[in-house]
Amino acid sequence: MKKIWFRRKTYGWGWYPCTWEGWLVILVWAVFFVFGMVKMDHEWLKNLIFIFLGTGILIYICYKKGEKPRWQWGKNVVNDTAYFIVDSLLKQQKLGKRVLFFVTGGSSISVAVKVAEILKGQSFPNLTVMLTDERYGVLNHQDSNWHKLIQQGFNISGAKLIPILNNTEKENTTKSFNENLEKEFSSAEYKIGLFGVGTDGHTAGILPDSVAVDCQDLACGYDSASFYRITMTPKAIVKLNEVVVFMQGENKKEVLRNLREDDISIKKQPAQILKKIPLLTIFNDM
Repeated sequence: MKKIWFRRKTYGWGWYPCTWEGWLVILVWAVFFVFGMVKMDHEWLKNLIFIFLGTGILIYICYKKGEKPRWQWGKNVVNDTAYFIVDSLLKQQKLGKRVLFFVTGGSSISVAVKVAEILKGQSFPNLTVMLTDERYGVLNHQDSNWHKLIQQGFNISGAKLIPILNNTEKENTTKSFNENLEKEFSSAEYKIGLFGVGTDGHTAGILPDSVAVDCQDLACGYDSASFYRITMTPKAIVKLNEVVVFMQGENKKEVLRNLREDDISIKKQPAQILKKIPLLTIFNDM
């Protein structure tokens, strides 16, 4: 998990330190600044350059070790998460890479829709979009994650959109999803996923102690209390280059703490698998 030393300011533009490393950088800069000001009367031009150089180094460190800054007035976790994902997608597009982008259901739909809204007017022919998981049923049934995404306006120009449901039997739908995952993973040069995490520590459609946890395929289908779930598995998740997690609500404070501080079996808390991804960023309102 990438450790952030500086958080983006909630009001205005800039950063503030959020770790001891960040505070140490600020302290060192303050010493440089005070030293330059004290000596200003003697060699003012030299010391003015000294102050500007120190401030430039400070800004560089904040940029490299902090959240990407932008002007904002108040905290909006949906927007923060969406802009972060957009920055990553645009960076990969600029590099000319074929990108595979996973989106999910639940409260994270609002983030995916915001991503599409920000990207409106741009074309992404090298982008493929898939779901992390789906609730089985006929195509576009009311509880379908894909149906809810499209209904709320998710669409990215030029991108290949691949739903999971295809109006076939459960086993065939799961098999088709597994084959699509194999195909798209093999052709993508950068894989990024938007994930949510439940209060029980589940992520995608991988529930605690479910058969999906130990499944050796890239996709798994199984009966749960509410739906027949079709989901990518831990084996598929670890193939990602980057994961962005979106979490909202005080009731998720404990599972967020677990993700940050504890090592728990993925059988008990499947979201722990996300910590195996090279680049993991968590956005939350807590």
